[in-house]
Amino acid sequence: MRTTPAFAFALAAPLAQPLPAQDRLDPADVQGVLAGVLAWEDGGLSSYSTDARQDRALHDALVELGVPPGNLTLLLDGQATEAAILDALRARASQADAETTLVFYYAGHGLREGDEVFLANYDIRSGRARDTGLSVREVADALGPEFPGRRVLLLADCCFSGGLEATAALLHERGTPAAALTSASSWNPSTGNWTFTQMMVEVFRGRPLDDLDGDGAVSLAEAAAEVERAMRFVERQAHGFAAFGVEGELELAPVRTPEAPWAVRDYVEVRSGERWRVGRIAARSGEHFVVELQEYAARRPVLATADELRAPRRADLRRPEPPEALPAAEALARAAVGGKYAGLARTIEVRGDFVGYGAFSDFGHYTGTSYAGHGELPAGYWVYVYPSWYIWKEKKGEGD
Repeated sequence: MRTTPAFAFALAAPLAQPLPAQDRLDPADVQGVLAGVLAWEDGGLSSYSTDARQDRALHDALVELGVPPGNLTLLLDGQATEAAILDALRARASQADAETTLVFYYAGHGLREGDEVFLANYDIRSGRARDTGLSVREVADALGPEFPGRRVLLLADCCFSGGLEATAALLHERGTPAAALTSASSWNPSTGNWTFTQMMVEVFRGRPLDDLDGDGAVSLAEAAAEVERAMRFVERQAHGFAAFGVEGELELAPVRTPEAPWAVRDYVEVRSGERWRVGRIAARSGEHFVVELQEYAARRPVLATADELRAPRRADLRRPEPPEALPAAEALARAAVGGKYAGLARTIEVRGDFVGYGAFSDFGHYTGTSYAGHGELPAGYWVYVYPSWYIWKEKKGEGD
């Protein structure tokens, strides 16, 4: 039986449908607490520059994603005392329902005493983290023993921030799926750069380069992979990531349409007369991009300006669910295609063919003698009505 070439099928595939709600982060259902501390009451802790601070940018990125501003508490510097952070977490937890995703983020100093990790709230005292600092366990405790939400996402940009993995594990033990993605592991310090937070800003803004599988969305697993690479190659340090009951496929943000200038290696659609053709940017020449269009057995380069390019449509590559099988008599009548075919020669069951042919397909004449493990097949007219192929001897007007 002839098959559709893979590249043709990909271009003809329908646009991706939205993921089920449990696989997507719904901005309207997000409750968040973001705490960024760049200077401390205790002068014994070194401060950071406030220039282009990315903790505020992360807050803005969540709002741009669609999170209602009233669902977010942003505590900066002197606002981020231990009591204020814990009170904010309790308040957000009290507003949660079964659909809520609670996001907690911290940037600043992270401290480790023995096996415990502490986040340096504004009023922490140097050398007294155990008495005056925000322990990672307190973060879990502030949400209560039975947090009602769907999941908790923990993000942190500080030394030893991977200690929040223990927070995620504790929440999961109490019945709440949770994940922690951090700039450092629980055992290594972190640099003073904003690399991690900037990565998360770009993730929530749907940067196309973070969509590693090209499905039109940035997932939790993709965000973790991008953080891992950034921290490894840029900052030369380990990151932290652990998920308990939260799937890596969780969609954090849809990809936004890339803006010019486009990047070499990007797949785009380029205007070709009245049509849009899918191609890949191979090079840039001044104001023009060299876009390679795939022909049958060659790549044809064309020149295009940024205005003549757009983001490619998404193909739905998820395996479809099988349709409901029709009763035998109804299926047979459907396979006859309104009397178009007669003289049933053979029926073979091939349940998996619904992926390529759908619930019904009038394939036409086929002379092969074997298919999908079935042998000694007669030549005839093939019609697929899930879950079987019907092989007919005659086409109306062509029989004896």
